[in-house]
Amino acid sequence: MSLVLRRKPWRLPVGLPIDAASLSPDRLAGIDRAEIGRLPVLVGRLAEPLGDLFSIEGEADGDVVVEGDLAGFSRVGAGMTRGRLTVRGAVGSRAGSGMSGGVLAVEGDAGARAGEGMRGGVLLVGGSAAAHLAAPLPGRAGLDRGTIIVRGSAGPMAAFRMRRGLVAIGGDAGPGAGTALVAGSLFILGSAGAGAGALMRRGTIVLFRAYDPLPVFRSGGRRRFPFLSLYADALAAAGLPLPPGSGGAAYTRFTGDASGGGRGEILIREEPS
Repeated sequence: MSLVLRRKPWRLPVGLPIDAASLSPDRLAGIDRAEIGRLPVLVGRLAEPLGDLFSIEGEADGDVVVEGDLAGFSRVGAGMTRGRLTVRGAVGSRAGSGMSGGVLAVEGDAGARAGEGMRGGVLLVGGSAAAHLAAPLPGRAGLDRGTIIVRGSAGPMAAFRMRRGLVAIGGDAGPGAGTALVAGSLFILGSAGAGAGALMRRGTIVLFRAYDPLPVFRSGGRRRFPFLSLYADALAAAGLPLPPGSGGAAYTRFTGDASGGGRGEILIREEPS
């Protein structure tokens, strides 16, 4: 049986930061409901018992469901290494920060810096994500292994300094997507904002709508890329299908960022005739 936490009608102070890193299967597994209710949730500088904010049902067997709007809660699922955490609502900033395993599934929107510093695991966002999706932790590279799938749009600077892994955005992406990309793959199914791939060193950005890359990218002609069929199958299985025929379509390839000797690539699907 899953552990189910339902948010109580507790009036949160407006603008006060709420650190909900205790909402993680790692923290909740193997302890009884009474102990779960005593876990601290930092509201500003004060620790509030989790049981004052949520009703608690079921048992913590590695599968946790949280019901309610958590848009004011930061770091939900931070540090996850295992299990599955499903949030039936929105989450605030830094959801999944530093996670290295398990699945964090957010059915609503995610705030800024979702998936920052990920080293593994899967982050699924059913709505949209704010700025700096898959951001780096201070002094480190960005996403380094792991998968982030956003079914809606993403704000500016998605996948900044990504090192390894996969980020897929079902809607539009704001300016600067894939900036300083070190490696890894970034898929944008909607429109990409200005400056995609600026300063990228390696890695792949795949676009499915017409796009004019920065002048520091050189055109390398058009061809098909069989490896995209594997991504198409995997993303379809995860609930984010690519446009029909994308696996076998032709793409225009651009390489760069030449200003720094980068060897990354931007693949732009040809418009269907």
